[in-house]
Amino acid sequence: MSGRIFGGFVTIVALAFGIVKTVRIMRRPTTDSLCVGSLLLFLSAWIYSCLISIAQNVFRWPPWVSAILAIGCILIMLAAIVVGIVGLARYDRTRFVQG
Repeated sequence: MSGRIFGGFVTIVALAFGIVKTVRIMRRPTTDSLCVGSLLLFLSAWIYSCLISIAQNVFRWPPWVSAILAIGCILIMLAAIVVGIVGLARYDRTRFVQG
C-alpha cells in the first residue's frame, strides 16, 4: 500500500511540474490561452484522479464515494475537451505561434 501512495505522490509532483510549465507558457503573448488552458484542465483532472486514488487507499471509503468523486474528474475532462475545441476554433496563425 505504501508503494501505491508513494507512486501517487510522485505522479502528482510530475503533473504539478507540468501545470507550472503550462502556466508559464500561457503567459506568453504568442500563445493562445484557451488551447493551453485545455492542457491545464487535462493535467488538473489527472491530479484530481490521483488524489482520489490515494485517498481511497488511505481512508478505505466505500467504492461508491470514489465513483461520485470520479464524476468531477469526468466533468473536468469534458471541460478540457470543450475549451480545446473552442481554442482551435478561434486560433489565428498570424497572432499565435504557440498553443
